[in-house]
Amino acid sequence: MTTHFIVSNRSWPESNEEIAEGLETFTLYSYEFDPKGKCGNGKVKPLIKIDSNFSEAERDPNLFERFWENPTAPKNILIHIHGFQNDNEIAIELIETLHSHYVNGHTPIEKIVLVAWPSKDPLEQSRSNAEKTGVEFANQFDSIKHELNRAIHPDRPDLGEISKYYVTANSMGNRVIANFVHTAIQNGAHHNSFEQLILLAADLDHDVFSEGNLLADVELVCNRTHVYFDHLDTILAASAVGTGDKIRLGQIGPQAGTSKELYAVDVTLTKPKDSPTCVPPLYHSPLHHFYSIMNKSVVTDIQNVLRGVQANNIPARIQHPLKENFFQLNDLI
Repeated sequence: MTTHFIVSNRSWPESNEEIAEGLETFTLYSYEFDPKGKCGNGKVKPLIKIDSNFSEAERDPNLFERFWENPTAPKNILIHIHGFQNDNEIAIELIETLHSHYVNGHTPIEKIVLVAWPSKDPLEQSRSNAEKTGVEFANQFDSIKHELNRAIHPDRPDLGEISKYYVTANSMGNRVIANFVHTAIQNGAHHNSFEQLILLAADLDHDVFSEGNLLADVELVCNRTHVYFDHLDTILAASAVGTGDKIRLGQIGPQAGTSKELYAVDVTLTKPKDSPTCVPPLYHSPLHHFYSIMNKSVVTDIQNVLRGVQANNIPARIQHPLKENFFQLNDLI
């Protein structure tokens, strides 16, 4: 059996009201399942409601001494933020799919934390929910990590303080992470909060990394950022036209940004192949939007990113002749 985790500010199990106690209330759940068993047949167990009053003073003052007495490698944790219209059934199937992709020896990831936010409301309300979730998640991140670390390391909570965090976000879930990063920086978050930040099919303005915008200072909290985009992403095209927004980041990649560790990967030429067993029906739509789950070449590329391979050394990438740090990804042979 395998156990991963869910942090959610929506009702679970779902009721008619998607927001159980308000966007500022997070609960930590465990999800235990058999990776070889039937999809979505695991067990969700509520662990604790997050106490937002956690402070630096509650950290273990003897962390170094405890670690020195019994040095053990800390966990590498993947935080994934889903997109629009993901219910709880899709969420747990997504955890199982992420497990098959990234907890498999090809990456350092050992535990997955799915951030489940209220995404089933109409478009504009869901966008607002995503943005507010990002702000609250940042404000309570120390509390969330504290409880998560206690769940992962019940006998060695000191290890949790030095765990490494990687973040992936899909579609509208990027609104969560963009507002998280912006708020975390305002709150004084330090460098190395995240090892890697990976934005997939991002429903964000293409200039979100420009000075004065939400992700302009992303390098203050993250070692390296990757943006994956697809020129034929039909869902993002509809999102832009339907709301009068700018062309989306997930359509053309970042058009400005000062971070030297910001990379863009054009996946337009990749195709779905060998889809995993536990993919929800929603992800099977041929709309160039769910490539991070459905396209083997993209999954392999992300595995290399999580492993820390240098951007220009990742197989099947072709350097853009005019744009520094831009790559075209081709299907693996």
